[in-house]
Amino acid sequence: MEEKNRVVRMETSKGTMTLELYAARAPKTVERFMAAVNAGKYDDLKFHRIIKDFMVQGGDPQGTGMGGGNVKFEGSDVKHVPGVISMAAQQAHVDQSDMQFFIMTSTSDQLDGNYTAFGHVTEGMDVLGAIAATPVAQAQRGERSRPVEDVCIVKVSEILD
Repeated sequence: MEEKNRVVRMETSKGTMTLELYAARAPKTVERFMAAVNAGKYDDLKFHRIIKDFMVQGGDPQGTGMGGGNVKFEGSDVKHVPGVISMAAQQAHVDQSDMQFFIMTSTSDQLDGNYTAFGHVTEGMDVLGAIAATPVAQAQRGERSRPVEDVCIVKVSEILD
């Protein structure tokens, strides 16, 4: 029997998004993400990296929160198109972050098969657009990706049937 997709509500300071997570395609990633959601680990964190016409990144910038090390990369047939949620990693095809995720605001074929895409936005693409439109400044690593205003993840919760 195929595992049922999970659904979460992500309330942000810019509005609310609903995300459907692909439990059968990326079971370990979804399980890990849901453990963090159900423990309240994403609540009150920020979208700390925003790259125009690419993606918004949130979660714990230190990559910690659930313990037990990183989750191994899970290959996926999911394309990195607008609204797809994927786990962050230091580099492609390696262990992924413990707590950081990104949501695509454009299509990026070079990420396909290299980062674990594990769900998509089903409601609130306008909210994703509002987050992506947040002005940014230069970050420590030199890219223009540091939001000049806080964009907070207020609360993430599972929507049960």
